[in-house]
Amino acid sequence: MVRVLVVDDDPLIQATLPMILREHGHEVLTALNGKLGLRLLQSERVDLVLTDILMPEADGIEVVRAVAKDHSTVALVAMSGGSARLPGTDAVHLTRLLGAHAILVKPFSEEELLGAIRTALDGVRTPRE
Repeated sequence: MVRVLVVDDDPLIQATLPMILREHGHEVLTALNGKLGLRLLQSERVDLVLTDILMPEADGIEVVRAVAKDHSTVALVAMSGGSARLPGTDAVHLTRLLGAHAILVKPFSEEELLGAIRTALDGVRTPRE
């Protein structure tokens, strides 16, 4: 069983992703922003982080940097729908450069989510480039 931390300020994501992940046998923790996500990451064992990029109180880029720097055994998936100032594709590709193992542009399908999780988990088994 993979222990997943979902960090996202969107109530729909907070409701939907845990349901999907639990259906696939994963244990799920949630955080409404990056600050809370980083706090959980320090206090809980986590195998995978799914983080939104654009959030209040510590954005996903801060989460990506912290995971890449301090939690090298944690798989990381960055996701974003973007904003007027930063399109979702640009946001998630930036996080790839910062250390995310996989990226998702919102909206995404259940199959895309599960594929990104597999990619990210495989990514921690091999060194990051």
